[in-house]
Amino acid sequence: MIVSISPEAERELTDAAIFYAEQESTELGLAFIAEFERALEALRENPNLGAPWRDTTQRFPLRRFPYNVLFVVEGTELRVMAPTPTWLLVRAQIVALLLRGPVGVSRYRYVILPSCVFEVNVNHET
Repeated sequence: MIVSISPEAERELTDAAIFYAEQESTELGLAFIAEFERALEALRENPNLGAPWRDTTQRFPLRRFPYNVLFVVEGTELRVMAPTPTWLLVRAQIVALLLRGPVGVSRYRYVILPSCVFEVNVNHET
């Protein structure tokens, strides 16, 4: 399995590592990158480890950090879209649940991070 990482995902990974390094220690920033790389290796060997997220997007949680790797498998390529903080994924689920209105189908566009945009289709029932 070939792993590709989007430029946006690389920037987000670097930003998160810098945050951990500045807030705690350089070692913690390096540990974040090592944990991300460990997750990619596990997914490369077995892409079915990911849990469904949205449409064809899957997520895989990091062990030591409150982050998930969002990715898509296309043929023999595992395309990493973003390392995403867990709280953003929970927030997105809550927003989707709160978007209930009159009867009908509504489409909402929700942006988590620049590299992670998804649309929510809500089927409102009476």
